[in-house]
Amino acid sequence: MSSRYLEVEGLSCAAADRLLFSDLSFSLEQGCVTTVRGANGSGKSCLLQSLCGVMQQGVSTKGRVRYRGRSVPFSELASEAMLVGHRAPFLKSLSLFENLRFWARVFAPRRHATTLLSSARQFALEGFWHLSISSLSAGEQQRGALAMLALRPHANLWLLDEPEASLDATARQRLHRCLLAHLERGGVAVVALHENLPKSLQDRVRCKLTLTAVKKTWEKT
Repeated sequence: MSSRYLEVEGLSCAAADRLLFSDLSFSLEQGCVTTVRGANGSGKSCLLQSLCGVMQQGVSTKGRVRYRGRSVPFSELASEAMLVGHRAPFLKSLSLFENLRFWARVFAPRRHATTLLSSARQFALEGFWHLSISSLSAGEQQRGALAMLALRPHANLWLLDEPEASLDATARQRLHRCLLAHLERGGVAVVALHENLPKSLQDRVRCKLTLTAVKKTWEKT
């Protein structure tokens, strides 16, 4: 059986009728990662969002996707995907614990207590577990965002949008270990970043995408 997990063909994305990128094709094999680079505004976030069928208002996509050998709409990947960016869907008036408890109950209602404990340990959150989001530093908030990965342990497709933003060296190492463990379990990942992944992950990179914004209008069909 082929280990190919995902094949994307001819993907194009536009925001407010401005074409961001076009005719993008790549594939993902189990245990491997695709990296995405590009200047601000080149469409990195739109690419990641399109892969799980979640698009912002005014954003449009075209393209085809094959999942485990069969053609599916992008929206079907939502059940397999975990999208984490540098802006977590947290309410700033609530504590980190309260925010993550809510999402744990959404993703794993029968075992949310176990997933909460796992998320706290993976990114060393215990020290400010009960502090409000608004009182946390940018790096602490980012660690909280990344902790959401542990809340849905059976998500095979990780979509990480600049996950190293605001992290110190220790937190980056925790992220890299977490990502490597996910890949070793047969998961896959698409990661938007500015720097190279560490040597421990380099042999897992099968595709390197570079997005260049194109100055064209969107041709609707």
